[in-house]
Amino acid sequence: MKCENLEILLSGYVDNQLSQEQKVYVEEAINSNDTLRQKVEELHNVKQQLSTLVAPLPTDCSWDNFNTDLWEKLDEKKPTGMSLVQKFLFVAALFVIVTVSLFLPNFYTTNTFSLEYTPLIGLPEKSEVEHEVVKVNASIPKYEVPINIRYLKEANLSQREIQFLSQKGFVVTKNRFGSFNEIYENNQRNSIPSYVTVDTAISGFSHILGRLRIDVEEKALYGRLASFTEVIGHKLINLHKKIAPQHEKASLRALAFIRVASILLDLKQQWPEEITSKINKQVQEELTLIYTGGNDYPVEIVNSPIFGYAMDYSRFKLLRKPKNKRLERYIIAHEWYARCLFRTADHYSKVAEQYLSETRSAMLLLIATIATDGMSIWEEIHYILTALYGQADDPHLLDYLKTARDVYGPTITLDVLSQKDKLLEFCKAISRTRLPKIRSELGLQSGLRIFSRRSIGCDFILQQLTYPYVGELHLPRVDPSLLDIAVIMGWHKAKYIAEDKGYYEYKGYKSTVRKYQDRLEKELQPVNYPWGKGGLISLAWMLNSLKIPEGKGAPIFSHSDEWQARKLTSVACGLLDLSFGQPVFTGKSTADFHGTIEPYPEFFNRMATKIEHFEEVLHHIGYPLQTGVAKELVHYKKMLKELAVISSKMLENKELSDKDYKKLCNFVLGWQGKYGSATIQDISTMYYRNSSNFDNHLYAGVGAVYEMWVAIPVNGKVQLARGGIFGYHEFQSMKKVSQEKWQQLSPRPGLASWISEYAY
Repeated sequence: MKCENLEILLSGYVDNQLSQEQKVYVEEAINSNDTLRQKVEELHNVKQQLSTLVAPLPTDCSWDNFNTDLWEKLDEKKPTGMSLVQKFLFVAALFVIVTVSLFLPNFYTTNTFSLEYTPLIGLPEKSEVEHEVVKVNASIPKYEVPINIRYLKEANLSQREIQFLSQKGFVVTKNRFGSFNEIYENNQRNSIPSYVTVDTAISGFSHILGRLRIDVEEKALYGRLASFTEVIGHKLINLHKKIAPQHEKASLRALAFIRVASILLDLKQQWPEEITSKINKQVQEELTLIYTGGNDYPVEIVNSPIFGYAMDYSRFKLLRKPKNKRLERYIIAHEWYARCLFRTADHYSKVAEQYLSETRSAMLLLIATIATDGMSIWEEIHYILTALYGQADDPHLLDYLKTARDVYGPTITLDVLSQKDKLLEFCKAISRTRLPKIRSELGLQSGLRIFSRRSIGCDFILQQLTYPYVGELHLPRVDPSLLDIAVIMGWHKAKYIAEDKGYYEYKGYKSTVRKYQDRLEKELQPVNYPWGKGGLISLAWMLNSLKIPEGKGAPIFSHSDEWQARKLTSVACGLLDLSFGQPVFTGKSTADFHGTIEPYPEFFNRMATKIEHFEEVLHHIGYPLQTGVAKELVHYKKMLKELAVISSKMLENKELSDKDYKKLCNFVLGWQGKYGSATIQDISTMYYRNSSNFDNHLYAGVGAVYEMWVAIPVNGKVQLARGGIFGYHEFQSMKKVSQEKWQQLSPRPGLASWISEYAY
């Protein structure tokens, strides 16, 4: 360490106010450096001379009025020149004051850090958005499908399809389209009545939300993450100068971690050579793995050069898609923050020396955060991520802060790194605070992730419905399905299919499903504001509205078992992140339109409420709602509310007005830019890996858009109308399937078995 960096300790050394560890460190430096030794001697001399001074006490005033009397006497008497002795004493006193004011605060004040933190921005206990349920008295008269139903010729159905249509009131044909846009534009060109489906609304919402996330990441999150990384890096560098030698490894680990993030974000921050020389090798090796996706290795899951544990570097390769460099840097840097774990204990709650070392690194990151503006920046990022992607899965910085306050009290110092007993207590307390639910390459190990992986809830539940939680060693369940989530959501059709597939034969399946059903039912109560929560809760709240109406007064097709299977497909796809492509929603179209809409007004209404909650979040972070994709989202919400009204009129057997038709037309044709609906998503969560360390991936996604014809009364006459619905695929793969590869695959594997009940 350089001499000027040691000077801040000298005053404390002379006054015998250093810890034993710091005292030994300073003495070693003094013995080997003549300049420092000379400065210590000067400080000793000044201290000795000051100790001989005696200040006479005032005799003609009381202490109670000392300040007032002093200023009065000074005003009475003009100042005179100082003697040589007075000048010397003044200079000496000034030297001590300057020394203390410049050096002492840097050591003592900044090495005691307050753990009292009041969040500046936090998730509200409940959403301020209120939801008003749409109540409709369904009154569509009972009807049959006429033999010569209008638009039958345009449908060009086979005899088998006509028979299905006459029995069930709807039919899904062999015709496929690339997007929902394509099928409705085809309807408009050929004067075919359109049937606006909930699948169309889900797809549109996913595309707008996908673009919103990208915009928020680029315009709001990149800058915040860069600021966080920069201030934490700068503080860690300063803290490293004060770290005892035995804790240097923990400090360098934290520095290397932040250094990688700094380079990924392309920050121009200058780091001291004495630090970079010690961490550069590991940092460069880490960056090589990140940028190559681990392709230089037999398997893509290899040990991290910085942390030493297994990490799946292929995740970084799959993330490098955006052409916008700023956005790409943010995405990869955030993935780095989300994948790196500072472990406190293994999944048996055992604390090893390595975990203590990693926890020391985490504590340094915590201290660097609370000693700067880092916590308020972190909290803003955390708030945005929670709203857009779901709750954090692992303990995060606020968890660490609260636990540290419980264990150490209102303040903390760097001495915590040496207090092993307290550190063990902290590790055990963190493990009790929040256990991760989603397996990573490390299993279910407790520890700190600065920005945790987000969970919609499906990931965790899929793990809980596989071995070793469900099944036995001789009959393990290793292939979960999104069908399990629909079962937990209470979809009877999903339960019947699960029973037919033998899911309930696995030990523990029924009890596990029941447990999560009970939890979800409680969360979905209106008093819990489910629309204001992320992940599975808000999705289940929206999608479960498709269960109604199915009774008297509803269209004939909605009563069939095959229609329940069709809705199950909508539910499965609704649980996925389906955004692909960058279409812009204008909500304006000049085309003519005739047709009708699905009989689920409450679904459209709930989706609008969910968007209103997003508005609340965007307003909270200062994101402008009047421009860009946020404006599209607000407009989409307005149209969904209008669709809820139109759907209610349809169910009440009321005629639709020209304005209603115009609104429906604007909704399905008010898009600019082509896009494909086929999209794939890896929903596996490390629930299974074979002995070769290769992952068994679970993929779920949408293929082409299916053509569906429904027989429905429109202004008193039964006719055919055509709409688009999802096609759902789910399959296991030992190889990773990219979005681009999925687009090109034909035929696509893994078509859901229940689709054969209604599609040809």
